[in-house]
Amino acid sequence: MLWISDYSSVLIILGVMGISRCIIIVMYALVVADYVRPEQFPSAFGLSMAIYGVASISCGPIIGAIRDATNNYTIMFWILIAIFTASTTAWAIEMFREWRRQKREIQRNN
Repeated sequence: MLWISDYSSVLIILGVMGISRCIIIVMYALVVADYVRPEQFPSAFGLSMAIYGVASISCGPIIGAIRDATNNYTIMFWILIAIFTASTTAWAIEMFREWRRQKREIQRNN
């Protein structure tokens, strides 16, 4: 999207990004449910959604201000890419830790 300036192409890409975001939000409840006990789910999900809401409310205007100050969408998208990369890295580390934990449990049981 950084190199696309055609209006219809930008709309298509934003549509794909929006659909992807909706899928992620729907799947988010399943991820939270997988990590907590059933009786903890309402509070865990509520807390995570509250944090998500505060981050959305505070980060959106900051990124918008950067875009307005620079008058350039490219810088804004690079900032968003950096945020998504940090999030993906955190998830990858968590997946690796969980894989190692399960591997140790299997070795202990054998």
